[in-house]
Amino acid sequence: MDGGHDFETIASDTVRARRILGGSGVIAWHDFKSGIHGDVTRYMAGEADRDIILSVPGTLLAVSLTGAAREAFLATAVAAG
Repeated sequence: MDGGHDFETIASDTVRARRILGGSGVIAWHDFKSGIHGDVTRYMAGEADRDIILSVPGTLLAVSLTGAAREAFLATAVAAG
């Protein structure tokens, strides 16, 4: 997602994205830890309580794994040791 950068818009866009995913999938946010759009990073900190948030090194992207995508990631991480 790379829409509005205020907290309320990020929250609203995320709710819509989750509805589209139907409970499982990956959402990507742009401007994570950008230093300019602090609400993106602040919102993502709250998301970390419910999903796995991964920051993509060398970019301003963060991804959230939810539902079956989250469980598959965890199973792979555990199997990899």
